Amino acid sequence: MTKSKKQVRETKAGKAVSAWVILKGRHGVVATVHFHHGAGRCMCDVWDGYALTWQGSSSGYGYDLQTAALSGAVIQGIRITDHSAEQKKLPKGMSVFPRALKAPKGFKFANYTSEEQGWRNCYRISGLGILEEYGFTVHQVI
Repeated sequence: MTKSKKQVRETKAGKAVSAWVILKGRHGVVATVHFHHGAGRCMCDVWDGYALTWQGSSSGYGYDLQTAALSGAVIQGIRITDHSAEQKKLPKGMSVFPRALKAPKGFKFANYTSEEQGWRNCYRISGLGILEEYGFTVHQVI
């Protein structure tokens, strides 16, 4: 084998593409997600099983374009959301989620306040991270 000076992933084209595989136990690969970045825009394709089930895009600078482009997709029956797109309401009569409370499945607490000994927000886990909460394994392969 000859060693080239530059790897494919180090090329301009290689840096513009990423791919993720979603695995579930002994079923192996159950979905793939492909992203392409270019000129402040991100395009996304989701293949759930063998079918193309989602195509999304986002644009702009300074935030998570991949999660924004993926937002709205459904992978293996699980809805994918953007950052802070969905949150739980505070318990009735309370100004925070108590520190000892456990976040519901698929959600995480944010913005702890030591004055009130609790969390101000409980957001749905965004992007591909939600899949791990439901027992899937997510790997970036490119």
